[in-house]
Amino acid sequence: MEAQKINGIVVSASKYKDYDVLCNILTENGIKKVKFSGARRPNAKMAFAAQPFFCGEFLLSSSKEYAIVTQVNQTNDFYKLATNYEAFVIGSNMLKIAQKIATDETQDILSLLLICLSALEIEEIDFFTVENYYMIKVLQNLGVWNADLRCSACTKTLKSGAILDEGSGALFCKDCASINGMALSSNICEYLFEFSHKSLSELIKLQISDGVKKRANEVLAKIINNQT
Repeated sequence: MEAQKINGIVVSASKYKDYDVLCNILTENGIKKVKFSGARRPNAKMAFAAQPFFCGEFLLSSSKEYAIVTQVNQTNDFYKLATNYEAFVIGSNMLKIAQKIATDETQDILSLLLICLSALEIEEIDFFTVENYYMIKVLQNLGVWNADLRCSACTKTLKSGAILDEGSGALFCKDCASINGMALSSNICEYLFEFSHKSLSELIKLQISDGVKKRANEVLAKIINNQT
């Protein structure tokens, strides 16, 4: 069978048999599971590619079990993320989310992931801004985020405040919400509204308190966890 070429980023890797590594690669057409034969042997030529964050072109040959990677052409390994613990943790979480939501058409998710990982490598970048942007765009891609920030029950605008139902991950106005919900201030709602309508480059310039960004991050993480 003719060799296959794919382009993407390794989102996860695991040991396989004695010396091999299995990798999940996020491509424009979903997740491709491949095998790096002998990648755990001393001085293995492609060991550097058989790990999360490696990005580039992969040449594959067919096999009964998994497609085998025979050659790689690197475009980015996001090495700088490994030098900053906080950026690495956020980037790793982005990879996990991308893998969970991947379908047969993931071009938008792949592009979003690469943009946000590149942003995390920028010196003095605000990590909360990048991560919050990523999560909102993921939710929009899933079709579960209302960019106009309206109550999930009555469609009333939530700019003045909202309640997050931690069970469903939905946002409600105070009249429609469960008493067990997480209360969100008007500042949080305004922040979420801005993130739904602006580009990452615009959002980075906004002067927002760390408290608001952190609280919004907690809200978005809860909704993401509910959806994935």
